[in-house]
Amino acid sequence: MLKKSTLLSTVIICMALALTSCAKRVDTHGNVIKQSQLDKIEIGEHSQRDVAALLGSPTATGTFNNKRWYYFTEKSAVESLGERSLIEREIVIIDFNNQGIATAMTFKDQDDSKAVTPDKATTETHGQTMGIIDQFIDNLSRGL
Repeated sequence: MLKKSTLLSTVIICMALALTSCAKRVDTHGNVIKQSQLDKIEIGEHSQRDVAALLGSPTATGTFNNKRWYYFTEKSAVESLGERSLIEREIVIIDFNNQGIATAMTFKDQDDSKAVTPDKATTETHGQTMGIIDQFIDNLSRGL
């Protein structure tokens, strides 16, 4: 009887693990900003300090223009095998003038995204490949 209960327990545990591994998990990255927080920002009135107090530190600032702040929020579903699918992406862009006062607020989402395909070509650099002397010294150091 003890063997049957142990076998049954093992089967139940395995089935529970198999079922939970099939469940989707939703991950949220970035700043989660509510509409009520955005509604409090007054363009032409609030400073960078005021915006930071309301929304927190920006996710990023402009590379060439540090008067532009970006707040990213991304929700993605993680499938059982680790494959990700985008559920939602929101970007809030706030521009400031030279005095640090908010001048504009822009909203973007995943529909505004552009697909980028990385180039598989590589640029050869010195030391990327081993010459015959490098191979000889490497073999000596390995004791071959």
